[in-house]
Amino acid sequence: MDDGSLEQRLMKLERRNRLLTAGLVATAALGLIAAASAGADLDRSPQVFDKIIAREIVVIDPNGRERVVIAAPLPEPRLAGSLSKRGEALSGILLFDGEGNERGGYVTGDDPSSGISLTLDEIGRMAVSLWAGERGSSGLRFGNQDGNSVDLQVNPAGTFMTLREKGQITAVLPASATPPAAASPPPPAPAAPAGTPQ
Repeated sequence: MDDGSLEQRLMKLERRNRLLTAGLVATAALGLIAAASAGADLDRSPQVFDKIIAREIVVIDPNGRERVVIAAPLPEPRLAGSLSKRGEALSGILLFDGEGNERGGYVTGDDPSSGISLTLDEIGRMAVSLWAGERGSSGLRFGNQDGNSVDLQVNPAGTFMTLREKGQITAVLPASATPPAAASPPPPAPAAPAGTPQ
């Protein structure tokens, strides 16, 4: 074999070796820069906005399930995995449990006479509601699935407390008062789908 060609081949191999070494060093440097940038992104403070304009904001849990919805109007309620129909269009904030059931919210209707309410829901029904009407009326209701409830109401006609057992009025305070029919609580939660425990 010719010595000149061996020397040339050796020089070519050395050149390739230098190029490969330089490429490896460059790749490692880029990797370190990328890792440092990713770390810097994790340490970055959250951005603060003076104003956000949106029709809907959804907060999800680590499993991707919606847990909080802020919207105008709010979506139809989900109970036991099924969509139900809301009595009227509402806007506000809804809270959902880990199975996707609506469990309460802070809402107001499109019609001013709907008032505004804060509710704590069992699955398929309101258990506690605090509400304020359009003018001069407000109330607090505690109830259960058996139709038992306590209503405290204030309206232009006076102050009332109404007790119900299995949906039937058992007491009204003051005793001489007629239960206030005109003042009504906020729209009820939709009925649960068939087969859902109430």
